[in-house]
Amino acid sequence: MSGTVSYSILKYTHSKLIGEELNVGILFVFPEDGHVEFVYPSSIQRIKKAYPNVSIELLKSYLHSFKVKAPKMVSSLKNYVFGYDELINEQFLVTDGSSLQFTNFSHALSVNSIEYTKKMYFDLYLDSYEVAHSEVKHKSDKLIVNECKKIILGKRPEIEKALHVAKQPLASDKVVFKYDLSWQNGTCNLIKGVTFDLSEEEGIVNKALLIQNQLNHLSGIISKQNSRIDLLLIKPQVPSFLDSYNYAKQILDKTGANAAVIEESQIETYTDKVVKEIEFQD
Repeated sequence: MSGTVSYSILKYTHSKLIGEELNVGILFVFPEDGHVEFVYPSSIQRIKKAYPNVSIELLKSYLHSFKVKAPKMVSSLKNYVFGYDELINEQFLVTDGSSLQFTNFSHALSVNSIEYTKKMYFDLYLDSYEVAHSEVKHKSDKLIVNECKKIILGKRPEIEKALHVAKQPLASDKVVFKYDLSWQNGTCNLIKGVTFDLSEEEGIVNKALLIQNQLNHLSGIISKQNSRIDLLLIKPQVPSFLDSYNYAKQILDKTGANAAVIEESQIETYTDKVVKEIEFQD
């Protein structure tokens, strides 16, 4: 691809007096391709760590609004024959003394493709966010299941024989739902670990919707087998992801199947209940 790219860096300025500022996004214009896009890091916790009083949710709302607005500017590009700086003032942010400000546009040749060019500038101006974010060691689905089993056996080691590692998933012709442990007390109780400690926020709600749809589809089989599903949730470590996590919980609470949601903070109470129900069955 040959053409040009114009780009403006969105900066968060904490103190103009001492020049404290961080890059938080990039507005791209590819005029020959009729493409306008705003990009920003998947996590902006670096700002919160540097400046604890910053409202991350407010900042994220601005970033999201810019992302939504940018593609709508394509039809307006022809109005800015002398450059795109006025596009920012008229469509995004007025140049004033506020903490969020776009720089004047810089111009260059685009390289290889739009995606390649975006990545090149993202890596140049915003990569420090992604590096910090990727250093988080995310918790797996199995982690909470293993912790749950450890607590149960710590309370009553002799009931280990009643806890069965899953061998066959719940399945129909088209849908397969894998669980981790099971135990019987008149009902077939299935335990499934579900981590929402993900690297991308949008994956949280998507994962919840997938599980909800799987369970809804299998609800007849679950009922026929007299089964119950206990979903043990791991919340995200990134604080800004918690709103999505709370929404994911609401989604899972509304499954049409016989399922319950158990959070990490409820594991102690939950394991007490499991031990008592297994003991009663014995």
